[in-house]
Amino acid sequence: MAAQHSVGGAFLSSVFQEIHRRLALTRYYRNYYDEEVAKKLEITLSSINEVLDDAETKQYQNPDVKKWLDDLQHEVYELEQLLDLISTDALQRKGTVQRFVSGFIKRSPYKVLLQRLQFLAGQKDILRLQKEATRDNHVWENLSTTRSLVDESSIYGRYHEKEEIIHFLVANSDNDNQVSIISILGLGGMGKTTLAQLVFNDHRMTEQFEIKAWADVSESFDLVGLTQSILWSFQSFQSHNEDFFFEQAFHNEDLEILQHQLQQCLTGKRYLLVLDDIWSKDGNMWEHLLLPFSRGSSRGKVIVTTRDKEVASIMGSTRLLHLKQLEESDSWSLFVKDAFLGRNVVEYPNLELIGKKIVEKCGGMPLALKTLGIILQTKLSQSEWVEILETDWWHLPKSNSNINSILRLSYLNLPSNVKRCFAYCSIFPKGYEFDKGELIKLWMADGLLKCWGRHNSEEELGNEFFNHLVSISFFQQSVMPTRAGKYYFIMHNIVNDLAKSVSGESRLRIEGDNVQDIPERTRH
Repeated sequence: MAAQHSVGGAFLSSVFQEIHRRLALTRYYRNYYDEEVAKKLEITLSSINEVLDDAETKQYQNPDVKKWLDDLQHEVYELEQLLDLISTDALQRKGTVQRFVSGFIKRSPYKVLLQRLQFLAGQKDILRLQKEATRDNHVWENLSTTRSLVDESSIYGRYHEKEEIIHFLVANSDNDNQVSIISILGLGGMGKTTLAQLVFNDHRMTEQFEIKAWADVSESFDLVGLTQSILWSFQSFQSHNEDFFFEQAFHNEDLEILQHQLQQCLTGKRYLLVLDDIWSKDGNMWEHLLLPFSRGSSRGKVIVTTRDKEVASIMGSTRLLHLKQLEESDSWSLFVKDAFLGRNVVEYPNLELIGKKIVEKCGGMPLALKTLGIILQTKLSQSEWVEILETDWWHLPKSNSNINSILRLSYLNLPSNVKRCFAYCSIFPKGYEFDKGELIKLWMADGLLKCWGRHNSEEELGNEFFNHLVSISFFQQSVMPTRAGKYYFIMHNIVNDLAKSVSGESRLRIEGDNVQDIPERTRH
């Protein structure tokens, strides 16, 4: 798959922090380079760091700025690699190796890197990059903590749609041998998954259905893996004496056996299945997937969420529900809940006026309204709200339409170290469920949790970063827990696209046997 060619500016600033710290340790490196070289590197990096926030904002409108950031990232990573080499050698203190390495480094790498970085520093004036106020990486007091799956009190304007779906699900089916499917259609960020969650967790569904399952489908999946996922989800509703049976089925990769086990699971039971975020238009594949549901007496219902009406037709949907934009009043209520965070709107008449203009530009899209509301939670000045209203992100070129421009605003407002941790998640395929503890360990292993001396441990910092990414909806808790009651996390497809975009060429995910077109600058 092709790599995304963008890179965050402030994303690099946390790398600069670590480089400055390591360059300051001249007592370890004095045998490798002159202190004068280290001083020049620090001065050059400091001058570049001053304009990174501005460059990050302008890169999507100005191709020259984007190229400048791409080149800068490459040179900075080269410097990091060189420092790693020196650190390893200095700690080993092997004289012969040290003389060889120090001689090699003094001959060219540091001087060449310094010259390239100085050249890039000189270009910032030509590109008209300006120094901006540095965002405070330590302000966390006003940020939300981890949220539950779905807080129904925070959902606006979907009551009638929810009731329509529930009415369909509890009604008797006329066709005993045909799977009854209702498809929720809508653009990305319109709230399809949230609506499906509201229905799935409604007490009437527990009363109506004996077993329930939720499967995230997304773009990249296979028939065996999806069938396993459905079985695994149904397992949480089975009695304890069936655990071994279902765990055996989950680890089986024979599709015929899996489907037989699934059919046995469903026989004689009223079931509800949600297939979330379907993209594939392969009719034969869906026909095979639904075989266990259509054999014998069908006593279950299926909810499908998709952006494509053709997908709903191929799935053989019994009912279509087109999810439309929120009404103006509901849009305002959703925005106010997050932006004012319990404060009385009447006390901020100037912000109320600007806020209504921002809401109008969101076009009734729940994800956009919520994202901007969260961004503005800690901004109480009129100038900050006007800046959001007048930003160029509302007018991005069509080539960027696949990535929600408003989510970029949320990303831009993250502290630089959190940006690096978020960009790391570009390694995950769409629909991938990840464990909180394991991801934090991956961040630690990649050196992304440094430069935060006020914390007791890197793990503590990682937990704080993770919770913040959950609070702004970049990470979402999975709908179904494991048998042990543990929840995993997932990224919305649009958020996954954003992570790929900001990670640049440095990270590339290879799927299957496709190893072609790997950019020269790919490092992970």
